[in-house]
Amino acid sequence: MKNFIKYCFTTFLYLLVCFTSFGQTIPQGSVLLKKEEVNVLFTDSIKKQLKIIYPIHNIYSYTNKNKLHYIILTEKVYKEDEKNKYSDSIQAIDVVVENKKFKSNFLIVDFKHKEGAGTYPEYSIWFWTKYFNLNDIDGDGMADAIVVYGTNGPDGKSYGRIKIITYYKNKKYFIRHQNSDMDFDRHTYVDKAFYTLPLKIQAHLKKLISKIQDDNNAIFPAGWEKAMQKKKTYWEEKFN
Repeated sequence: MKNFIKYCFTTFLYLLVCFTSFGQTIPQGSVLLKKEEVNVLFTDSIKKQLKIIYPIHNIYSYTNKNKLHYIILTEKVYKEDEKNKYSDSIQAIDVVVENKKFKSNFLIVDFKHKEGAGTYPEYSIWFWTKYFNLNDIDGDGMADAIVVYGTNGPDGKSYGRIKIITYYKNKKYFIRHQNSDMDFDRHTYVDKAFYTLPLKIQAHLKKLISKIQDDNNAIFPAGWEKAMQKKKTYWEEKFN
C-alpha cells in the first residue's frame, strides 16, 4: 500500500509538468506507464477486482479535476507472426483512484467479426491510440475521453470497422463506421445524442474524422460534413 500511495503521488506530480512531450501513439493529455509500473500497481488481485479478462496491452494515466485516472487497454491475441499480432477481442477500462482504492469508471468491450456471422469477416481488432484524447476539450475542467479502435478485413482496413467513443459526463456517445473500397458498402452511424455534446467537442470529433481519412485509414461517404451539419444520424454514398 505504501508503494501504491507513493507511486500515485509521484505520477500525479509528473502529470502536471509533462502532458505533451510524447510520441503520436500516446493519447493527448496522458502518460504511458512502464511495464514495471503496471506490474506494481495492477496485481492479479486488482485485475480480478476490476474484471480485467484479457492481457494488458497499455495503461495511460491522466488527471481529471485533480483525480488520478488510469485507462487500461487490453487485447486478446489469437495469432502472431514475425511482423504482426492479431487480436480477436479488446477491452478498455477507465479507473479512478479514490480513497487509495481503484474505482471502475467506464468499460468498452468488442470483438472482431467471424466469417459466416452475416458481415465481412475480420482478421484483427485493436485500439488506435494515435487518435485518443484525454484532454479537456470544452474547458469545463473535466477530461473528455475519446477512444478509437478499428478492425481490418479481407483486404486490410478497406473492409474494417471503426468506432469512435466519447465519454462525457458519465455517458458514452458513439460514431460507428463501416469502411469499404466499394461505394455501396460504406456507411456511418452517429448517435442522435452526439448533437447534444458541446460544440467544441463536436468540432474536435469532426476534425478527427477528417484526420482518420487524411491518414488513409478510412473512406467516409462523400458529403459527410453536410450530413453532420444537418444532424443526420446515418449516411451512405449517394448515387446519381
